[in-house]
Amino acid sequence: MQPTQWVLFLSSGLKSQIIKINLKDALPGQEYKNGSVVATIPCRWRTTISYSHSFGISQNYVVYIDQPLFMAGVKLLTAHVKGHCMIDCMEWKPEEKNHFVVVDKETGDVSSILYESAEAFFFFHHINTYQIGQELVVDVVAHNSPEVIKYMYLNKLRNAELILKDQGNARRFVLPLIKNIKDVPENENLIKCNSNAKAVRKGNRIIVTSTDVTEPAYDFPTVNPAYFGKRYTYFYASGNYTQSQFRNSVLKVNVDTGEIKTWKESELVFPAEPLFVASPGCKAEDDGVLLVGVTNLEKDGKDFLLILDATDLHELARATVNAHVPFLLHTTFLPVI
Repeated sequence: MQPTQWVLFLSSGLKSQIIKINLKDALPGQEYKNGSVVATIPCRWRTTISYSHSFGISQNYVVYIDQPLFMAGVKLLTAHVKGHCMIDCMEWKPEEKNHFVVVDKETGDVSSILYESAEAFFFFHHINTYQIGQELVVDVVAHNSPEVIKYMYLNKLRNAELILKDQGNARRFVLPLIKNIKDVPENENLIKCNSNAKAVRKGNRIIVTSTDVTEPAYDFPTVNPAYFGKRYTYFYASGNYTQSQFRNSVLKVNVDTGEIKTWKESELVFPAEPLFVASPGCKAEDDGVLLVGVTNLEKDGKDFLLILDATDLHELARATVNAHVPFLLHTTFLPVI
């Protein structure tokens, strides 16, 4: 998919747009001048917009998940005057469920098929999306509600109120690629690939039910970049800082078996999003290292960059720094500076 980069923009007005940016001939600082709108996705209601943090992309399609966490336009317009923050403008309406919007990458055509989740869920991050035959596999780290956002309040962070009841885990959805919904039977599972996920036609929509890849709790998933938009086996994640079995851990997850490997040092050492860097000439999907920024709160402890073997998560090296590094969310690796 290189040298083209895909980004999701919330453009002017209450709509979302998929924008393609060609980086091949772009000058530094002028990348967006080479951008073009691939598709415009209107909101379900004229006065709201769905909260979105990421989207899925396969070799041929973009998958945008319209989730039932809505930001009211009127509240957004008056937030500054009233001294409100973004979360004050959000409304969770689980009865509306999630809608999966499928966009053809080349033509920009938005599928007319309405894919609706059987149960509402909230998510920040897509893990990966890929196509098998005439089906799209969509993996996300999902929660049953947006409870996690409420733990971002400073008073909760300062008081270490980090017992999150609704932990996120990897869930797999499978979307059958259909041109005409009348061509498929009702009340039958349409999924052909080897998955426990379901997709059933109910009238004018396809109801999709996910299957759990693993137990909770983690987030900030990353994969080997060579496998973006392709069938894959592994992703890596952070156990974050909430009270759970994976607290303060780095995880390696096998999406085929559900097996999880972990690295952990102590309750006061906080690893952030792991970043996969492939070994030169690698042939295996997990042949490489993980780069992980780590915040160390131990007495006299130093923050450090952790380097793990991506195959089994054993530590290869660490580089400490004399300055305090705030907890990292997203990271990137630049092979050439």
